[in-house]
Amino acid sequence: MPQVPEIDVRLNAEEDKLVRANGGLALKLANESRSRSINALAQDEVVQLAYIGLLKAAQGYRPYGEKNGYSEESIASGEYFSVFARKRILGTIADHFRSIDHVPKWVRRTYKQIMLSGYKEGRPVPEIADELEVSEEKIMEIIRYVEHPPVSVDSLAEAEYSSKQDVFASVLMNSAQAALVAGWDLLTERQQVIVALKYFEGEDFQTISEELGMSTYLVQQAHSEAVLLLHENIRQQISEQ
Repeated sequence: MPQVPEIDVRLNAEEDKLVRANGGLALKLANESRSRSINALAQDEVVQLAYIGLLKAAQGYRPYGEKNGYSEESIASGEYFSVFARKRILGTIADHFRSIDHVPKWVRRTYKQIMLSGYKEGRPVPEIADELEVSEEKIMEIIRYVEHPPVSVDSLAEAEYSSKQDVFASVLMNSAQAALVAGWDLLTERQQVIVALKYFEGEDFQTISEELGMSTYLVQQAHSEAVLLLHENIRQQISEQ
């Protein structure tokens, strides 16, 4: 489960007043953000993120107001605080969602186009494929990837191929492990390095990005593509058993 960051905040009286007066705003934005997101965060976790954003906004409002020429009266009264806080709250939630997002941006953009093209309303996939000039197979692959993410290499076989029948499950698990080994050669050298560092060395994405001289986003993207490739290889190998 993704972890929500913690923040150690000591508010002065002015900042505390702003937070207390705008708690409802934070809750409202948390509810709206969670309803629009597919990330696996519980409601209380999104609310926590919203309040972190609110606390940061309260601390930053006076410096922001002074920098932008607000009058002392408007700063002290928090006249424009809700507008300022809204941006900080939504930004805090969005930043965290992006940090845990397994989906590359181009995949999410295509997924959004698929949904806007009427997929949820039952429009036939062939029609959507023609409109977007994407193959039907690619559309279904993108939908599976976004809505049923392969969280990690560790969980691939268990999540997809577990069974209540011990013998059958054992056969599937052995096949899945063999598919993982076979699928290794399908990865690029960079993907192999990233997967090895994460699952054999136990390093996080930030550490890997520093070691490889890559941005964290590119590391996460390469990892996601590698896991998806392994996932599909396992699916294919199992279906042929």
